[in-house]
Amino acid sequence: MIEKINSKKFYAVGIMSGTSMDGIDASLILTDGYEFCEVIKNVYSEYTDSTRADLIKIQENFQSNVESNEDIDFLSRSLGIFNIEAIKPIFDFAEKNGIEIDVIGYHGQTIYHSPAYKVSIQIGDPQSLANFFHTRVVFEFRSLDILNGGQGAPLTPIYHKAKFNKQLEYPYAILNIGGISNLTYINHEEMIAFDIGPGNAMIDDLVRFLFKKQIDEEGEIASSGIINFQLVEEFMEDDYFKASPPKSLDRNYFNKYTELLSGDPADKIATASFFTVRSIIRSLEHFSETPKNIVICGGGSKNYFLIKQIVKYSKSNILLAEDLNFNSNFIEAEAFGFLAVRRLLNEPISYPNTTGVKEPLCGGRVYEPSKSI
Repeated sequence: MIEKINSKKFYAVGIMSGTSMDGIDASLILTDGYEFCEVIKNVYSEYTDSTRADLIKIQENFQSNVESNEDIDFLSRSLGIFNIEAIKPIFDFAEKNGIEIDVIGYHGQTIYHSPAYKVSIQIGDPQSLANFFHTRVVFEFRSLDILNGGQGAPLTPIYHKAKFNKQLEYPYAILNIGGISNLTYINHEEMIAFDIGPGNAMIDDLVRFLFKKQIDEEGEIASSGIINFQLVEEFMEDDYFKASPPKSLDRNYFNKYTELLSGDPADKIATASFFTVRSIIRSLEHFSETPKNIVICGGGSKNYFLIKQIVKYSKSNILLAEDLNFNSNFIEAEAFGFLAVRRLLNEPISYPNTTGVKEPLCGGRVYEPSKSI
């Protein structure tokens, strides 16, 4: 996969809210959409408790087929307002520094993802962002891929290659532990990616229910519990782990296993956390050559229980994005700024070995101020 060189560079804002549903990550980058990318500014805005509760309710309703279009429309508009406020500091910074932003890459909040039914729903209000900031917005990154037989995820591998190719020796892998864990494997021109299995979502949901906390801070709860290794191996018999990549997951796919967890509350967190680790280690069996380095990013990179266990069981050298002077929290936000620029250039963002689409495919719908194309 050899791409052209582009001398023109774009200022892009990427906005990402992952399946962990904790808030909005936003990044201002300068990029050519191919190899060059400079991160200029990052901002984070945490969801309010009420917004998070509304998102969880909408998601649960989708699972139960009782969704309301009125509720979705209202929440989409609310998220549009929230996103405008979240990225105002970036536009203020740009104005003070003479930067003209060319495009906003707006992922939106995923509330349902099912490639089998050819649907991946992200809510938000891209037109309101385009109108407010008088800037093009790229939204609906996943739809075209799914309609053409792809999984619609993961979409970040082409950015991983641009960001890490000059930093690491082949083969290497980028492991993103978000609500769901996904992996990008790169070996020269070979690029393979897929959703691995559980990430933080199952752990976070249990921590909220059992401990009334948002997350297991630094993995302290899991570290105090006892892992039920036998139960984890039973979970690993799930058909998803037997399927070959490319493949992708909905955030709530593994919720069916939470009722099977036993022991004290801390034991349940430890077992759920090790389930994430076990699925990550299993995923490396798909490659003929073990990655020399695995770079971990996403919220799970702050969970020391997960990191310690991955280091223990992996044959690769484990790095955090911070070890390469990158911010692991914002790599996906940066990626959607990068993907937005690729949309403007009509370059592909998904590939046969990353989403299963038949041929490399561009993606994203462009919203111009006051209109869409």
